[in-house]
Amino acid sequence: MTYLYIKFRQLKILILEFIFKKLSRLNDEYRIKISSIFKYIIYILLRKRVRIARKNLNACFPHLDKKTIKNLLLEHCNAIALSVIDRSILWYGKPERIKSIVSIENINIIQDLINNKKKVMILMPHLLGMDAAGTILSLNLQTMACIYRPSGDNELNYFVKKGRSRFNNTILIANKNNIRKMIKHFSEYRPVVYLPDMDFGSKQSIFVPFFGIQTSTLTTTALIAKKWDVIVVPMTPYIDTKTGKYKVIIMDPLKDFPGKLSVEEATTLINQKIETWIRRAPSQYYWIHRRFKTRPNGQKSLY
Repeated sequence: MTYLYIKFRQLKILILEFIFKKLSRLNDEYRIKISSIFKYIIYILLRKRVRIARKNLNACFPHLDKKTIKNLLLEHCNAIALSVIDRSILWYGKPERIKSIVSIENINIIQDLINNKKKVMILMPHLLGMDAAGTILSLNLQTMACIYRPSGDNELNYFVKKGRSRFNNTILIANKNNIRKMIKHFSEYRPVVYLPDMDFGSKQSIFVPFFGIQTSTLTTTALIAKKWDVIVVPMTPYIDTKTGKYKVIIMDPLKDFPGKLSVEEATTLINQKIETWIRRAPSQYYWIHRRFKTRPNGQKSLY
């Protein structure tokens, strides 16, 4: 049984690798066409995830009517489809091909901080262009680390780890015990990409507003920045589904963060920033995640 399972896993990896390599050769016209078709397949077949996304959008944008929410959901499914297809290019395409669809602005901000021996946390929200952002960043930096959440699918984890660490000295940190590992990389002046906006339960989290909803939010960003003198640099990736291009924007470091702010105030500020970045492209946030799963005592589940 173990032998057969191992052979099955090997076969699965070979098949997926064949598919990824084939998809990586798609030109931009076909990438866009295929993703525009697959958005309807995702919308129809992934009912549970689409339902979660709809509830999230209704909660965060209560002023929008049903038609507008549906259009946002379809745009969301389109962005999901394109980002999944494009992982083949990010994981198997040549650097020149990747750079033809992904641009990055202000990389000098991070490089200058590294050159000056500063500890850098690259703060990125869960926008659907996040894989493209990680790849283009790794192509531009000699070394970096990135927090990621392993999947329950071992074969998918194989591709994620292999694909995301293919350029330069890129190190992946599983979200378990990530604080200790992050600190080690900071001490070596290796920038760490950190995505703080997921619901990990009540541990190391507090309830602060996010789109006007009391939301379980990790305090890690504020705590690490204060205790270990880490500079927080925001980075946002956006997708243009009509052209198939990604734009990754690195912004100025958060000034004097957290400074004299309490942990609660600093965490609220981070949520406010992320909310602003989401509003620039509301269909591109990771709405299929149950962001409001953990509720304050006595409050009913959103889902």
